[in-house]
Amino acid sequence: MFYLALENNICHNYVTEKFWNSLRSLTVPVVFSRSVFEGMDVPSNAFIALDDFKSVNEFVAHLKALQNDTERYLK
Repeated sequence: MFYLALENNICHNYVTEKFWNSLRSLTVPVVFSRSVFEGMDVPSNAFIALDDFKSVNEFVAHLKALQNDTERYLK
């Protein structure tokens, strides 16, 4: 369902093969920062960014909610 596509460094306008591979395998990539994807041709709902959450608990709760709600997951 989810794939941790995390990098060693945050580089703007550079997206790793980990990200693209996860999309090809129909999993949702989890990335460090949403800002890396600004200005790129990637829909904002195609991935989950860790910096969208205030805490790890909030992030985990979001993943669990998506896992239990197929309609939301597919968006």
